[in-house]
Amino acid sequence: MNRSFVLASFAVALLCAVPACDTSGVKLAKVKGHVTYKGAPLKGASVKFYPKEGPIAIGMTDDEGNFTLTTNGRAGATIGTHKVAITKMSSDAAQAVPANPSPEDMMKMQKSQMGKSTGPKSEIPESYGSPESSQLTAEVTANASENVFEYPLR
Repeated sequence: MNRSFVLASFAVALLCAVPACDTSGVKLAKVKGHVTYKGAPLKGASVKFYPKEGPIAIGMTDDEGNFTLTTNGRAGATIGTHKVAITKMSSDAAQAVPANPSPEDMMKMQKSQMGKSTGPKSEIPESYGSPESSQLTAEVTANASENVFEYPLR
């Protein structure tokens, strides 16, 4: 009896290792899209879909402004209505810092930044970065071919 229990437990564990045995209960559908800013593809932007209920789906735009979404490491977004937020932060701050700064380099950078905002700056209007102010939405359906979204930002 003990051996049967162990074998049955092992079989259940193997079956639940496949993606179809997801215990989250969240139904996802594949989502892709395209983001432009002032008519040009928006490279390196973060795209987030916020459903009414459930986990947030995220993606990054490629060199052509295309994105695909994932939710908790799984392809797709929750089926239903979403508010959408898009952010694109400048990479100037990261490029200005040497790879292995010396204490002297750190002091120079601190002095040069006195009185300046040191955080990254948004390359697009900040209103797009909030699901509440962006006014961008998406209706994700079970049919992945319908889940292609265009966001021409201005």
